[in-house]
Amino acid sequence: RSTEAIGFYALRNLANGYDLLRLIIETRKDQVEAYQWEIVPKDADANADAFKDQIYKATEFFERPDREHDWPEWLRMMMEDLLVIDAVCIYPRATLGGGVYGFDLVDGATITRLLDDDGRTPMAPSPAYQQILKGIQAADYSTDSLVYLMRNPRTWKVYGYSPVEQVIMTVNIALRRQVSQLQAYTEGNVPEALAQAPDTWTPSNIADFQAWFDSVLEGNT
Repeated sequence: RSTEAIGFYALRNLANGYDLLRLIIETRKDQVEAYQWEIVPKDADANADAFKDQIYKATEFFERPDREHDWPEWLRMMMEDLLVIDAVCIYPRATLGGGVYGFDLVDGATITRLLDDDGRTPMAPSPAYQQILKGIQAADYSTDSLVYLMRNPRTWKVYGYSPVEQVIMTVNIALRRQVSQLQAYTEGNVPEALAQAPDTWTPSNIADFQAWFDSVLEGNT
């Protein structure tokens, strides 16, 4: 996301740094996690009993989609990337026999999208995504080997537009407001020093001195 004004890590810092935004994100994750789910035939008129073995295997699989985290944990990790950076990456890990072992979630902030000469996502087997770890190219993925999902894709942008990015200005104002409120308790409003002007100074002299003194401290927060 180096081509964008706001990077992935800036979005995550904003989501973690503003407590009210973090509570909103966690509440939404709680709400989505609370939904009950079941696997049923796609055809509403089909007899579910005819597929009970397949349904049982699929349900058992999705109880631990990546074979490490259970469904609520896996879902919360996916929702985190969806709401904060709008980049959900799922890597279908294969078994030795070629089947699907699990659906691993990959940090979307490490994935760079590749475009062809026409500005489109390259078709498999050409690489469509590149993983960068600590500044080093770690792996290339095609559209067949990595699922890249965005909540808000746009025609003139390479990356999505997450809810956190949509409220950047509000979060920045809120963070500065919180810092100001915190300083009222940590810094106080008692000046560190008092300066007394000579008796011979006029209000104009004091104003000139104030302007000079402010210029000396300009930019020093």
